[in-house]
Amino acid sequence: MIHTVHFSASTRFYRQAGTLQEIKASDIKVGDAIGVRGEREAAANSVNAERIFQFDPQIIQRRREEKAKYGKTWLMGTVTALNGVKVTLQGSVDNSAHTVVVNESTTFRDTRKSTTLADIKVGHTVRVDGAPKDGTFVAISVFDLTPLFFNSNNPIRSPGLKIETRTTLPETAACAQDWME
Repeated sequence: MIHTVHFSASTRFYRQAGTLQEIKASDIKVGDAIGVRGEREAAANSVNAERIFQFDPQIIQRRREEKAKYGKTWLMGTVTALNGVKVTLQGSVDNSAHTVVVNESTTFRDTRKSTTLADIKVGHTVRVDGAPKDGTFVAISVFDLTPLFFNSNNPIRSPGLKIETRTTLPETAACAQDWME
């Protein structure tokens, strides 16, 4: 899928290669993998970027390897239901429903602190580490991503885009394709 990423003078650009370094828009070239944080325009399949992250190729390779483990060692998605110790997710990678079971050994965390199952709500985005067992996914840990990536302005965080074409500066758009597909 092709996405249009719009940026402006207020957009911040970073290189993510172990540490985060601020860079210029002109440092991002065709073929680079980027992540975008900003406001989505769903009808136009575009993002008005607040921040753009240029990824190191080794990070991309690790993410591809991690994606291959999806459903085997981890899940991520939006919570669609809570029923006792069962949490239902709409998977962010495969768009399928997944049933996650938590137990007394499961740890819960968000970006700031340890949490509990009671802190997880329908609509939250979570990452779950664990393993499949008897048709469900048994959680070892649950990380609530909602406080990190989402706020009342409903930003999008797209960590898997690769620059396909680029307009010359000072124009403010680039087209990117999902490199995680």
